[in-house]
Amino acid sequence: VREHDALQSTLELEKKHLSLLEDKNDTLDAEVKDLKHHSSAIEERARVGLGMIKKNERFYSTGH
Repeated sequence: VREHDALQSTLELEKKHLSLLEDKNDTLDAEVKDLKHHSSAIEERARVGLGMIKKNERFYSTGH
């Protein structure tokens, strides 16, 4: 009985972990699709993630 309860607890934890991973995969999948189909998403990623700016633009930092 103890072993069954322990296995049941482990199973529940693994189900929760799997659900979190599936949510993360869905988010990443949506991001990949967005990057593949929208050049504005690529530009935003470069600007925010890499701090890139266009030629003749000025960069202003908000202090964050």
